[in-house]
Amino acid sequence: AAHAGRWQGAALLELLTAALFPLATAGIVHLVRRRGATLAHLGALRGGLGTLGMTSIALRHLFIYGLPATDQASALRVLDRLDNHAGAAAMPLMIAGPLTWIVLAGAAARAGLASRWVVLGAVAFAFADSLPIPAAEEIQSLIGIAAFGAIGYRMLRLGDDAWEASA
Repeated sequence: AAHAGRWQGAALLELLTAALFPLATAGIVHLVRRRGATLAHLGALRGGLGTLGMTSIALRHLFIYGLPATDQASALRVLDRLDNHAGAAAMPLMIAGPLTWIVLAGAAARAGLASRWVVLGAVAFAFADSLPIPAAEEIQSLIGIAAFGAIGYRMLRLGDDAWEASA
């Protein structure tokens, strides 16, 4: 609660990520037609769940960051209810997002759209949030920007011919 504005800004970026998730998924699936096509299609199946997961994470964070404005007893009751009821249902969706990125990064690397290090970056992204340090989310964000930015940059540099004749 010490930096409520920063936390809410981070949650809004998570919501933006959720909005871009299906676009990135569709772009990779469209481009990967030969090597890595099976991975791309598996990633697309998970992509829908990942979009819901990223949205639930963002909305949960936006909601939680507003709780310090209430009294402690009420906030604890709300958190308990959220984590022990709705949170249990949303957990598989929250896990689907990072798993989708690992699969899609593998498809992009296999098709030659991205370097193989991007797959390691996707795996590191999935686990960086679990680091037992205060800056875990910042580290995860930097890893995500590097790994997924590399795929996005490569996709944006492709000419029209590459989009027509997919890898």
